[in-house]
Amino acid sequence: MNAFTTSAARRATCLMLTLTALTFISASVSSARAQAQGVSTRFPTPAQVTADYPDDAQRSAAFSLLFEALNQAAPKPMSKADYERDFNYQASVNALVSLHKMKDGAGSQAFGSFTIRCNQIVSDPNFAQSLLDKYHLNGMPTYPHQAIAGPAASPDDEMKYDVPTQFPKAIPYMLMGVVPMTLAAWLVLRRSGIGRKLFPVPASVAGGLPPLPKSLQVVSLPGVRYATYVLSGRVLDVQTSSHSSSHTHTTGGNTYQSPSGQVHTTPIQSWTSTTHTRETVIWVHTPDNREMSWTLFNTPSLCRTGQIISILVRPLRSGEGEILLAYNHTAGTLERCPALNQSHEPRGNELGQWAANIAGGLTAAAGLNMFLPMYERPGSLDPGFIVAWLFATFVLITISFFILTPLVKSLILKKRNARFTRNYLPGFRQFFERGTAVLQSSLRPL
Repeated sequence: MNAFTTSAARRATCLMLTLTALTFISASVSSARAQAQGVSTRFPTPAQVTADYPDDAQRSAAFSLLFEALNQAAPKPMSKADYERDFNYQASVNALVSLHKMKDGAGSQAFGSFTIRCNQIVSDPNFAQSLLDKYHLNGMPTYPHQAIAGPAASPDDEMKYDVPTQFPKAIPYMLMGVVPMTLAAWLVLRRSGIGRKLFPVPASVAGGLPPLPKSLQVVSLPGVRYATYVLSGRVLDVQTSSHSSSHTHTTGGNTYQSPSGQVHTTPIQSWTSTTHTRETVIWVHTPDNREMSWTLFNTPSLCRTGQIISILVRPLRSGEGEILLAYNHTAGTLERCPALNQSHEPRGNELGQWAANIAGGLTAAAGLNMFLPMYERPGSLDPGFIVAWLFATFVLITISFFILTPLVKSLILKKRNARFTRNYLPGFRQFFERGTAVLQSSLRPL
């Protein structure tokens, strides 16, 4: 075989392989397109069914039978086109039922007669066969008319999906959700707070109170841990002022278009909250012969000029401090400052809220599923269940946001304050009382 013949044979072989590959690719693309298109192209559109069946009962039965037929004939997982056509059939049935329910009333005789007639037509094999013949669907092997017709639904089955009728049964299960929601919020918030990191404290000054005992240098409560130190001085001046701040919040005014084409605007609502703050600035002369000022917020009158006071301070990351307690050595009174509560408050409200929301949603779903089936059929969530579950969850979240979570935070704060009062407050009071003589000798009247 000469070189020319060999070259020609190679070219012919290459050409054959190329044509074979192109044929295979073309067939694959055609198959993929057919699979993506699905079997829904053989089924009529909802508009065509509406035109062919002007009677509402027959039209509802036709949509129901076509829904079952397409659901059986479509390969799984269903293509987008098959799913949309199948969904439109079911939506058309629901629209017809809702239309007659609104027109005649859910408990009326007319609506009951319409439901019975729909069930009779759906269970009629002759109607099912005529439907298959009309739309040339007899060649599809997965849905003989016996399978798509099925037995008539009982009145109990029909009422099972009537949300207004069934939802009152959800109220006990919805209230049961408060228990797991409370537990979830408690578990998340009970360890939340300002943190457990200790920031450095300044050294004690000469002539002032000695360092705090080791047992009082760090306050340790569930979820809270912070260092403390003490400052003292004789009052030179007390300046008090009040401040007010207002915040206005506005919602609504949004415009949206409904599926029917109507344009709606949500009403505008606004509310204003006003906060009043009482600021007290105390100028003192300290044991190390310095003048300094202490600022307290929303505290009662603690002292007057000439008296000796001491304060318990929690150091902050910035180097400043928050005043937790104030002791008047002259009057022998110990006052709590608002910063003490703020130091003991649980933080991370969003985490606690979401934990409660998730627990409430799961409980509502489990409770509703006991009398309203979650799935209309395997793999398909029931619309009635979804509506009832969303409403129940919304009610639970509202309860959690306005009542449950604030209550849990209040209980945690009370528990921490009670432990502080029991374990630390007597020690601080005793420390201040014992230091009165020291301060009176070092802070003589000016």
